[in-house]
Amino acid sequence: MKASEWLASIALVAVTTGVVVHVTVWSCPAKAHWNSTKAGADALRSRVLQFQVDTGRLPTNLDELLNAGTNSTGWKGPYGKAQLLLDSWKRPYLYSVGSSGHAFVVASLGRDGTVGGEQQDADIVLVEPN
Repeated sequence: MKASEWLASIALVAVTTGVVVHVTVWSCPAKAHWNSTKAGADALRSRVLQFQVDTGRLPTNLDELLNAGTNSTGWKGPYGKAQLLLDSWKRPYLYSVGSSGHAFVVASLGRDGTVGGEQQDADIVLVEPN
């Protein structure tokens, strides 16, 4: 039985029994982009933590990792190169500091660039402290 015949048979069974079949195939490049973005977010999180160790505070924005701001006593950067601030889809990582000034979030909106999603469209959100 060919793959197309097999899928048609499964679809027919699913339709006749009322079962919804959801088949998702991840392509290797799409999965690689997502995994690379997750690793990049982890690296960015580490750089933010190093900035905090050096300066005693979290950066107000990710650009402070590359260029010392006016309130950057102890700054020992740059803490990376400009591409560190971009995910695998060439979009800037999202960064937010909590109201306490001690917690932060680094995120990417996945392949589709919108909130939510599944598989390679899923958001990558790292919260520190976790």
